[in-house]
Parts: sequence; structure tokens; C-alpha cells
Amino acid sequence: HQVKMLRLSHGLGVNPARRTFITVFTGFAIGFTGTYLILEHSPFFPEFHNNPKWFQAVDRLGDPHSHADMAGLPPLKGEVSLHSPHEDFHKDEDLVARRLAQEVRVLCWIMTSPANHQTKAKHVLATWGKRCNTLLFMSSANDSSLPVVILNVLESHELLWAKTKAAFTYVYEHHSRDYDWVLNADDDTYVIMENLRYLLYNYNSSDPLYFGCRFKPYVKQGYMSGGAGYVLSKEAVSRLVSKAIPDKTKCRPGAYGAEDVELGVCLENVGVVAMDSRESI
Repeated sequence: HQVKMLRLSHGLGVNPARRTFITVFTGFAIGFTGTYLILEHSPFFPEFHNNPKWFQAVDRLGDPHSHADMAGLPPLKGEVSLHSPHEDFHKDEDLVARRLAQEVRVLCWIMTSPANHQTKAKHVLATWGKRCNTLLFMSSANDSSLPVVILNVLESHELLWAKTKAAFTYVYEHHSRDYDWVLNADDDTYVIMENLRYLLYNYNSSDPLYFGCRFKPYVKQGYMSGGAGYVLSKEAVSRLVSKAIPDKTKCRPGAYGAEDVELGVCLENVGVVAMDSRESI
């Protein structure tokens, strides 16, 4: 009977490998649960508490192509402090960038409005806007802290087409000698100018070209997303202002219309070729 009991006990025993797995799994479960409870309730880790403000802000964001969700968020306060190019540690780091800036001159005009001067536009001026050869803010009211061009237009999202035509006309009539390329961007856009110039370096600004994030609907050759920004060559700007805008058969008259689509139609009608600045995958 003693031998039979020993055999029975051995047969009911748990496999050693399985016992090890259960022990390790139980240890991990207890460890993760304990860590979560400590972080959740500890006063030393407030960023892990339920519903932190920055999670709530992110949760409010919806369609990435819409600006409406950003309207209620507070603006960035203070000024951005940049490294000086004269610091010994950064000396001559921008030699290639400076050479490109001389050979590929880009005029940047920023679509803005009086309500955004101190909440958005000033941050463009303090950061990437400094790297444009010429920087202009297209608005309807003056601001001594910004290089504003006052356009005789009403401020409304539905009237951006009128503002776009007025802005390009102003640039062509007053700054035609100051640029090889013209960039149009919103006041909440960030552009790495060095990369943009590197892209444009191998193209001739005397050719009728424009670059951006190309969408295919509505225009046969496609059009560039206005939210992402787009770049026109010197020749493209010339054709737009001198040939397309004055001709009602080539360019939509009036103030209303989707500005990026309408611009694509105008440029296609005067032979400007739509390129795509996105990298191939």
C-alpha cells in the first residue's frame, strides 16, 4: 500500500516546467498591478492620475485636417529662445543652409488674421519664419510687432479665395525681384526651410511649377492642400497673376471658393505643372 500511495502522489504532481510558468506569470501580474496602483494613487506621480488636463486636450482633437478643434486650446505663452549662430558650440554649423538660402530664395507669405497675431503668427516670426528670405503676414489690420501686409479683404474662412488672390497679386507687384519661389502657409504651419530649399535646389524657378501635398479630386492634374502649404515658382506666380486671375475663363472670379482647389484650377489653366513634395515610399 505504501508503494501504491507513492506512485499515486507522483502521478498527481504538477509538471516542473508548468509550475515555473505559472509562478513567473503570477509574479508579473502582481508586479504590474502593484505598479499601476502605486502610480495611480501616489501624489508623487500626478501625470498618471485619471483624466489629466493634457489627456483631455488631446481627446478634444478630431479630424487632423480641421482647425476648429484647436480654437479652444490656450495659446503658447512666452517667447521662444533660440541658440545664437555665434555661439562657439554652433559656429559654422549652418554653412550649407546659408549657401542654399543665397541660391534658393524663398519668399514666405503667411495667411493670418488680427485674432491670431499674438497667439500664432508671432511664433512663426520667432521660429522658422526667420529662415525665409522674405517674410510677410497677410492680414487685415496692422501690428507693429509683425511685418504685416494689410489686404482690403474681409476676414472669413469662406472668403479665403479672395485673400489668396490679393496676397499673390501683392507679392508679384511689390516683391518680384526678391524671390525665386513663393511659399504660402497658414499661421499654424511649421516649415523646415532647409529641407524645402534642398527639395527645390534641383528645379528651375523659371519653369512653371508648384509643389505641395497633391490631392487628385476636382482638378485633372491634382491640386495642393492649402492646410499643408504649397510653393510656386517665380514663373508660376507670374502666370497666376498676369494671365489666370484677370481671365474669368481661367480663374474663378469673386471672393468665394475653396482656395486650394481654385488655385489648382487656375494654375492648370495656364500651364503650371503640379508636382508632389512628399517622399516616395
